[in-house]
Parts: sequence; C-alpha cells; structure tokens
Amino acid sequence: MASATAPRILIADDDHTLRELMILLLSNDGYAPHAVSSQEAARAAIRRESWDLILLDTLGQGPNERSYAILSDLCREARGTPVVLTTGLDAMARWGRDNNLFAEVALKPFELDWFLNRVSRLVSTANVARVSAHRQRHWNTSVWAS
Repeated sequence: MASATAPRILIADDDHTLRELMILLLSNDGYAPHAVSSQEAARAAIRRESWDLILLDTLGQGPNERSYAILSDLCREARGTPVVLTTGLDAMARWGRDNNLFAEVALKPFELDWFLNRVSRLVSTANVARVSAHRQRHWNTSVWAS
C-alpha cells in the first residue's frame, strides 16, 4: 500500500483493464498511482499536480501528425517529469524513440518485471535529480550567500 510520501505516478491510458492492472501493480509496489483515460484528463492532471513519473499511452491516437503533436505537447507540459510512452503500435514506438521526448518507450505487451524495474529506475533517477536541484538551490542561497 502506498504511503503519503510514496512516489506519485500518473497513468494515462484509454484501456480500462490495463489502467486497473497498472494501478494494482504500482500500489502493491509502494507507489501512489492515479489513472486517467483521455488526453484532456491527462493534460489537466499534468497541469494541476506534480508527478514523479508519467506513463503516457497514445490514448487511442494512431500514428499521425496530430497525435505526434498531442504527445509532444503533453511531454512539454510535464515540466521535466520523466514520461514513458506506452504503446502497442510499432510506428508510435519508433516515433517516440526517434524524437527523444520520452525517458523510455514501452512497446505493449511488456513483461511485468521489466515494467516494474523501469518504473523503479526512472522514479529513483527523478528523485535524485529533484534532491540535487533542491540542494543546489539551498546551497546557493543559504550556505554560499553568507
């Protein structure tokens, strides 16, 4: 079960069964997952709250310029939060890898152990970067300013 300080993970996927499975797996692994099923809900959640990791499905979009623009915009709005593109479409996975927008591209179906290991690695890396940035700000204003 996730604690109040558990890493927060946003799951944006239009597949109800997969969303529920990810919630169960991530909760059991000690994370605090929150799931949405549409691009609009994903955008609102990204804007409204701070996340440690975002798992972003193509949300029913096929490989076309409009879907590429939507996914690119969502990544930019994530403001440095690692984003994993999860897709069952080879063309979308290729596009995701080619454009270096994502911390990881996960082609569905993926193995559960692989998935949980990637989540753990990305959350740990994001937390180290966040602590480092916090320390740098603190040191710059408190220790070195005197």
